[in-house]
Amino acid sequence: MKDRKLIKGIRAQIEETLDNIERVLKDAGGTLAQIYELRIILRKREDFAVVDEILRQRIPEKGYIAHGYEGVLLHPEMELEIE
Repeated sequence: MKDRKLIKGIRAQIEETLDNIERVLKDAGGTLAQIYELRIILRKREDFAVVDEILRQRIPEKGYIAHGYEGVLLHPEMELEIE
């Protein structure tokens, strides 16, 4: 990952991450609406409110389980990781 530039900011990173997940799901014939559970690791726990807001916009009218954790991420500019 040393050659890859990360976009800055929690909003931009969550949007890019969801775009990547959506692309993989689409290639497999799925959609974000089929997500049942997410594990979200954040550099700062206070960012969970922003992540939750964006998830609700991107996956409307869908119930899903989201676990939020605060943790150390591998790259110093990473704000989050989603499993």
